[in-house]
Amino acid sequence: MSSYRTIFGIDLRTLALVRVCLGALIIADLLMRSVAFTAHYTDAGVLPREAMSTILGHVPASLHMISGAPWITALLFVVAGIFGLLLMLGYRSRTVAFISWILLISLDARNQWVSQGGDMLLRVLVFWAIFLPIGARFSVDAALDKSPKDDNAHFSIASAGLLLQVVSVYFFTALLKSAPEWIPDGTAVYYALSNDALATPVAVWLRQFPLLMSGLTYFVWTLEILVPALVFSPFFHTQIRLFALALLMSMHIGFLACLDIALFPLISLTSLLCLTPPVVWDWLSKRVRTPERAAIRIYFDDGCTFCEKTCRLLTTFLILPDARMAPAQSEPPVGEILEANNSWVVYDQEGNYRLGWKALAWLIGQSPVFGVLGRVFSSKLLRAPGDWFYQLVADNRQRLGKLTARLMPYRTVDRETSVVANLTCSFFIVVMIWVNLGTLTIIDVKVPDPVRAVASSVRLNQAWTMFAPVPGKLMGWFVALGALEDGRPVDLYMDRIGEPDWSREIYLEHNYDSYRWRKYFTRLPLEERVEGRPYYLQYLCTQWHNAHPDEPLASVKLYFIAERTQPYPQPRTSERTLTWRSKCGSDPLTEVIELRKGILPELS
Repeated sequence: MSSYRTIFGIDLRTLALVRVCLGALIIADLLMRSVAFTAHYTDAGVLPREAMSTILGHVPASLHMISGAPWITALLFVVAGIFGLLLMLGYRSRTVAFISWILLISLDARNQWVSQGGDMLLRVLVFWAIFLPIGARFSVDAALDKSPKDDNAHFSIASAGLLLQVVSVYFFTALLKSAPEWIPDGTAVYYALSNDALATPVAVWLRQFPLLMSGLTYFVWTLEILVPALVFSPFFHTQIRLFALALLMSMHIGFLACLDIALFPLISLTSLLCLTPPVVWDWLSKRVRTPERAAIRIYFDDGCTFCEKTCRLLTTFLILPDARMAPAQSEPPVGEILEANNSWVVYDQEGNYRLGWKALAWLIGQSPVFGVLGRVFSSKLLRAPGDWFYQLVADNRQRLGKLTARLMPYRTVDRETSVVANLTCSFFIVVMIWVNLGTLTIIDVKVPDPVRAVASSVRLNQAWTMFAPVPGKLMGWFVALGALEDGRPVDLYMDRIGEPDWSREIYLEHNYDSYRWRKYFTRLPLEERVEGRPYYLQYLCTQWHNAHPDEPLASVKLYFIAERTQPYPQPRTSERTLTWRSKCGSDPLTEVIELRKGILPELS
């Protein structure tokens, strides 16, 4: 049997990998959102700040509500990206994680109509990371920490909270999948893969095997409901957790291959990394710590703190933990080489030494992860500029030393969670579980308003309704038909004068510029989103006017061609509906002509 500290603890190396992945995901998410940042996050887009306050009845707590100017939004994107990079590097990790979390929830609050379940998972993962020593390994913080790094085990209420959060995603989504299409019919995966707005070519190919679809349906539901027992098993804990981890990762790789759901599978895989047991890292460590790498010796100029910190950073990020570092002056022959060449000295396992840029390129080549880059850095193309750059740094190492003394002082990473933090995490664990129980329909759990308010304030409010209670059977695409003042028709989506193309794409995601746009269009027709429709129509009018000022647009009609998936192997049924229309240049709140409300409730 394993102890509770083992079951609910997380290896420091695991936390480091999760930190790097979270930073990378934040950057990737920002890049994907930036494709339409003007349309989705500024006053020139589909949901200006005026609309937000009108629709919600209040101004959401968001830094992105400070201004609707595109340049302010772009600046916030850049700032968030910088902190995402700092999180990857592990520079003042907890503080940076907190700021990244603030910027993340601010961005989500600015336009919830383009959000998805992956956004909710990403922000709760970053939230729990704030309370954990995510910078204790493979980070700038770790490189500047001179204390021993022998023990990689970490247990705290925060580590338990993060693991419970990861497990809750699967357990509660299984409980929410209460429709007969999951159990006992076994048709849910078929319906999920039949949604051509999400389906990839792999999914289209798999749909022809109904027995396989049934088997996958039972596999997904059974695995999700058993996740708590598998992950927290005290018996044969490591073996069973590795087995569960392999099954869960294979499931998400399948999602990645079959469904176009943006970063969601990658965010889910990152959450699963939290379950990585220490035995995995011990196995990898044996292969990293070779005698050749252990024989590496790095000598720097004594008294040059910038030089020493640079060496510590290199050995940390190149994953060369056994490389020995020392002042060159501690060994007179090496000190003479350093003084004569104004360069650090790097020895290999055979006793040969290298200087300057050549030493750096060779050292990179010894890295078990980045070794392939060694050839790039040692190429003739980079040799001359590399030598120039190294000499520039060497000549200014005293100035750089003063700068790094302020920005990167030596400090000890706190690897323990304080009593206050543990008490805080205990409270948030209760809130998280309570909120999840409140989403279930099989039991009646009332979540008090104060608990909901706390969950909402820190964005722990969550509902894991992915394909629950049943995958949507209704899908479709939009056609925007405009009319010029002289009566000629306009295809607004193709940005041309003439009748629009009413034909269907093979893969419906081709109808949308990005996944965020697709989420927006699946929510726009819902009755509770009716107040947002006029703003979208006016956005279409403005976009046309900006591109064609000499061809004034008089009105817009938006059609939805809906398709409903029937049980296998029956063909789909379809229907074209005029959902709403509006005059261009009118007050969006008074002139929009409502035709039909809430026609697509299943799209949510």
